[in-house]
Amino acid sequence: QRMKTSDKLKACVEGYDPPPFFFREEFQGNVRLVAWTSRLDHLKSAFYRIIESFPETVEVLFKVKIDSPDDADEWHRYYGRIAHGTLESGIRANELCVFQDGGNQLCVRIPDTPEYIALDDHNILFVYSQRPSFRQALVESGLKEQANPLLFEKPHWHVMPKDSDIHRERFINAIGLNDEG
Repeated sequence: QRMKTSDKLKACVEGYDPPPFFFREEFQGNVRLVAWTSRLDHLKSAFYRIIESFPETVEVLFKVKIDSPDDADEWHRYYGRIAHGTLESGIRANELCVFQDGGNQLCVRIPDTPEYIALDDHNILFVYSQRPSFRQALVESGLKEQANPLLFEKPHWHVMPKDSDIHRERFINAIGLNDEG
């Protein structure tokens, strides 16, 4: 079954389609929630529910995958400390870029705290916080708490929409990020 452009995820593996899930994981001395779903409506719901509780100003890191030698960093970074409303309206106007372009990652952090969320280039949502409301946002968005293997554990494809460079530039400019190299 072919997916419509509006349903495509950032990455795919043949035969990988577990029900929407999340689990708690210890990672580099921290605890995080790891969430994945093949349903974009669930993913968007979870993402927006979590960031709606973020403060008026947020820190944003947007990473774009670049071709580089094996020993070089594979990401070009854009950063900004911006108004929450600017971020949310920028994401809503550029959902194709944020939720369906497998050539980027978006991190949103609560300033001066270790709490942040990251939507990686596989559409895996990482939540670095112990707030019960963030776990609840995942449940209310249709994800079930259970451990599953992650998509990137197998050979996989990254999906990039047509004109992805234009979409990325539009998003970066919409929310006013600075080029950090």
